[in-house]
Amino acid sequence: MLNKRGYVLVYAIGILSLLILLTATLTNLTMSRTLWVDKNVKNIKDISKANMQIEAASSELINYFDTNLFENVISLSVLQADIQREFNEIQNNYDVIIRDLTVEPCEYPVINDLNPCYDVNTDSTYAYDIIYVNEDIVAQRKFFLSTIPSYLYYALGSKTDMTINGGAYVLGDMYVDRNLYLADTTNYILDSSLYQKNSTFLTVDTTNNIYFGKSLINKPFYSCKNNIIPCYDIETDPTKFLKSPNKFVQITESFEIPTTFSQNPPKIKYFTEKFVDINFDKSYTYYIGESIKDSSRTIDINNLNTEFGDFISENLLNEVDSLNQYLDPTQSIIVREPVTVIDHNFSFNKDEWVIIDGDLKIEKRDIFNTIFIDANFIVTGNISISGDVQINSTTYSLGSGLIHSASINSSDHFDPTILKDNQLVLLTKGNMQFSAINEFDNDFSKRFDELTGEFNPDIRGFFYSEGSVSIYTSNSYLTLEGGIFSNDINNHSEDTTYIDGTDSVGLLINSYRGEVRRSAGDFIFLPPESYLESRFVIKYSPDIILNQPKGLPISEKANYFFEDIIIN
Repeated sequence: MLNKRGYVLVYAIGILSLLILLTATLTNLTMSRTLWVDKNVKNIKDISKANMQIEAASSELINYFDTNLFENVISLSVLQADIQREFNEIQNNYDVIIRDLTVEPCEYPVINDLNPCYDVNTDSTYAYDIIYVNEDIVAQRKFFLSTIPSYLYYALGSKTDMTINGGAYVLGDMYVDRNLYLADTTNYILDSSLYQKNSTFLTVDTTNNIYFGKSLINKPFYSCKNNIIPCYDIETDPTKFLKSPNKFVQITESFEIPTTFSQNPPKIKYFTEKFVDINFDKSYTYYIGESIKDSSRTIDINNLNTEFGDFISENLLNEVDSLNQYLDPTQSIIVREPVTVIDHNFSFNKDEWVIIDGDLKIEKRDIFNTIFIDANFIVTGNISISGDVQINSTTYSLGSGLIHSASINSSDHFDPTILKDNQLVLLTKGNMQFSAINEFDNDFSKRFDELTGEFNPDIRGFFYSEGSVSIYTSNSYLTLEGGIFSNDINNHSEDTTYIDGTDSVGLLINSYRGEVRRSAGDFIFLPPESYLESRFVIKYSPDIILNQPKGLPISEKANYFFEDIIIN
């Protein structure tokens, strides 16, 4: 009996010890969980506060940008003092730091941010970030101020309408401020007669978007399938392609175009940011002022003959008889001839300007050699470019622009020992036209590398017109890397000026997809095997934003962009 009592006592002590151990364990778990919960609650509070501070500072900046700074801005540098005062006030109000990311080395390095600085042209673009730091949390939001015009962000764009007939292929975003018209036919002229040929619809790379400047209510998107009734009427007026009545059907929801070769429709979006327009006349006269070392001088764009005479008499410009003769490369020069032809290599100090008071023709006449041009031009007349040329230039022309039978900055004719990173930025006051590029060339394989998936462009550059832009590649073949934009300023009002031979405004593209061969009195069109056989291909290049060459056009206002908040 005593032994049994002993066993019971040992058993009871064991049970009590186990209960004490379980109680201690549960207490420890509860305390640990409480600490874990407390820590996570603190993290959530810290993250919420960090987000709140960054958002509040961002909101304050956006309000300031919208109401104070951005009208008729020529350079961000002139606004630097005002911007910095606002930054200082926001930093004090919201316990944040606003860093200039264009300064090397960046101060206040952010956790896990290995390269917070940006190598950008601080006269056109400033990069900043807002950071909030406490003992456990670092929140960061980058933002950018820029005077870069919005047109430089698009492969194709129009501030009025865009009409694309036939199977073009676009690798880049598109911008249309009013109406987009698409047809599965291409229009062409042969021996003064008008013809239409069935093709395919436009293909836009699936990673890109089509932006409209109008609201969702307008749905400014129309398509025409060229079946029983042709998309264009050429009987009523044999000299014009006129949209057939009621043939272009409004698209209401998405890219509902039956196309054989596109995998998925591109995204349709409506532009909600500020579109930063350029002021062509102000840009033109500003850089004339820069050429005479007096950008603040008032210059009458309608009386340039007298203005140039005054500059020459004041020894502010060096007048030369031709581009073969210039004496002082540190002074801008002017050639006052009806037509100036450049058919040879030419370079000039890029800190100065070459003014052509008349028309400028850039053309390669020698079939064996490529022309290399490295100079910035201001032209009072028309400009035309033809032949194989390498051009590193920003050029303004008060007249029209013609790109005819040309190869510009193509790697097929590129000599890296002479020029590197060529960038052509061409702006014309008048209309612009692309035509006769690689006529009847059907070797699609040499312009597309199947291994890399890259196109080898015939033309590299950014092209802008204050008028309309027309591109004809029904029998031509054009691959362009860069961008094309039509402002068509004369059609911003109700008064309409149509592109010659059409009832279209803004940007017009006529293109076929597939092989096109010569035939007696006509063309032979063969059906395509792939969208890679599009006879017009354009691929956007961000190089213009990264490199920002001298002489970019002056905007009506500056713009700002905010990235998402990152919590470290």
